[in-house]
Amino acid sequence: MECRGLVITLSRLPFLAVALLAFMLVGACSSDEPGKAAIAADVDAVRAAAAQAMSDIDTVRFSIGRSGAVVYIDDGDSLAFERAEGRFAAPASADALITVTAGSLTTEVGAVAIDGATWITNPATGRWEPAPEDLSFDPASLFKPDLGWSPLLATGLRRAELLEPAPDDDNRYHLRGIAEAQPISVLTGGLVDQRVPIDLWIDAASGRVVEARFDADTGEGVSNWLLVLSDYGANVEVERPDLGADS
Repeated sequence: MECRGLVITLSRLPFLAVALLAFMLVGACSSDEPGKAAIAADVDAVRAAAAQAMSDIDTVRFSIGRSGAVVYIDDGDSLAFERAEGRFAAPASADALITVTAGSLTTEVGAVAIDGATWITNPATGRWEPAPEDLSFDPASLFKPDLGWSPLLATGLRRAELLEPAPDDDNRYHLRGIAEAQPISVLTGGLVDQRVPIDLWIDAASGRVVEARFDADTGEGVSNWLLVLSDYGANVEVERPDLGADS
């Protein structure tokens, strides 16, 4: 019997799923300061404003999607990363629902990171346990103020340019440049570690990043990445999971 296309959800993660649904209902638009004047249409001004805004994040909802060449989250190359939906609360807490594939099977793994400690749900049992050392995805690392978005925008973007002289219809600036490897590694939770061309869409009023896209060469093909940020400042409480309990 073939199982192609079969989707198995071993961990349903009620508190994560409900929280993520609530975030989606609150609103997915990042233009949270509609009455504020736009940042000057100058690449240096946009970068400086965005670097400052991204260093001041209290809470945010994020999604990371991968298509194209496979990228694995474990050293044994058994769990291929597909996408993640999560929430971050400063200074170092996050929870996420990570979709992975193993062969022809797809499952969801919960992840919680608090102050450097990370827990996941076991893909086979659905129970919470400390994350193994070879796990490459740490959801809290995406927003480290000294390594992630802010340093990328301030100093980690080479040959940066604004592609349009004014904000688009969604009040966003489109910024393009070459991102250094370190911030890209942080922004993908350690899944990509190389210099890449990147496109960023930045809210023209707040300076906050709304979306980022880039491609990475895995050695066996090109993986395509989409990062989306929304719901800045919404209420987020990340809780330590009950180890050994079902999600």
